[in-house]
Amino acid sequence: MSLRQQILAWVGEVRKSKFARDAVIMLVLNTSGKLFMFVGNIYAAKCLGPINLGISAQILAFSQQASIAYNGGFDTIAVREIAADKRRAPVLANSIVIFRFVLAVPILLLWLLAAFLIFDDPILRTAWMLGGALVALGSLSIGFVFQGLERLPIQAAAGLATSVLTAGAFFIYFHPAMPLGSDLVVAVIAPTIPLAGLWGYYVFYYGANGAGTIRPGTVIANIRRLLQSSWYYWVLAITVFMYSGIQIPIVTYFLGERNAGIYRSAFLFAGGLYLVFNSINSLLLPRLVRWREEGPRIMWRRQMTLVVVLFLIGAPVVFMAIIAAPILYRVFLGPEFADGVLVFQILSIQTLIVFVGQIFASGLTANGQHAAYLRASLIGVVICIGANPIVAPSFGLAGVALVSLASDIAIHGYCFLAARRYFMRETV
Repeated sequence: MSLRQQILAWVGEVRKSKFARDAVIMLVLNTSGKLFMFVGNIYAAKCLGPINLGISAQILAFSQQASIAYNGGFDTIAVREIAADKRRAPVLANSIVIFRFVLAVPILLLWLLAAFLIFDDPILRTAWMLGGALVALGSLSIGFVFQGLERLPIQAAAGLATSVLTAGAFFIYFHPAMPLGSDLVVAVIAPTIPLAGLWGYYVFYYGANGAGTIRPGTVIANIRRLLQSSWYYWVLAITVFMYSGIQIPIVTYFLGERNAGIYRSAFLFAGGLYLVFNSINSLLLPRLVRWREEGPRIMWRRQMTLVVVLFLIGAPVVFMAIIAAPILYRVFLGPEFADGVLVFQILSIQTLIVFVGQIFASGLTANGQHAAYLRASLIGVVICIGANPIVAPSFGLAGVALVSLASDIAIHGYCFLAARRYFMRETV
């Protein structure tokens, strides 16, 4: 079969299969959205400067941490239940959103009160108050509903709209020496419009069927039942944040706000590599589940083959990013951010570790080894929390980046060993 015939056959399969169509649509929308967001964030970073960017990064980190308080770990469980019975969508959506919003309101009030009492500078106070708005906004997310209903292209379209609105606001309104909190204003306003669209779609097609599920007794009963299974995912969310989202607060505490902004600039550039790699990683879990059904020997052999393939894909990309790092910083950010070059180079190596290591991390999920993945994450927390207070004051930004790299090496190394033990046990 010629290449042209193969392409036409593939296109024909895509057109016939709803799953394949949705997958292609999602890939295009998600990649486009991340690209818009990546370019917009880099431009906004240059306009804000290291200090303002560092303060914004700290506010975002704390708002994410506060959001975990109402997370509940519900999303994965809700997706499973809605996928099994789509009539459950209104019941679960109403219960989860009400629970999260009820918890988010007092968190928001305490946040605003703390911002008012702690900060005298009105601009700084306003920036922190915007962080509180982000906490409340996150409680209204209903992405899990669209996943369970297999309406992922609609969710992806909303994500693309958010990215376009965000990047558009940055390019239209931002200029050098933007005041503190400008990016946070965009972060609050831009997602609100697509979120309202998702809610409108949900209420129009599904919301009317769940009008009787918003009674307090019904909500409490549903939440109690969900928590019996979701608590693990709640603990996992807290654990993952403790090693993946705590670097900015650590840098701010030990090295100051300017260095936090420089570190975030490196993280934004590394996000460009995640943009390249994530489209491949998102396909891993379904494929690993299929391989598991064929037997542990076949799954392990294909995992090891995939390690070589992904390394050969990722290593050249990371190598080019490391070589190009000084040029990228000079062209896109300028001399103010020059100290971020080495940090970005270290984080680039980290993206390669995660890219390849996801083969075994996702393998644990496919095998149902959730406890092993939690233990791996806890190892990352111990390294991050234990090493950074020692390393950051002595070795600066590069030291924090190296600790982050070491955390991911340990996490994915443990995932590999756990997957290997599973293979050895199942093939004896």
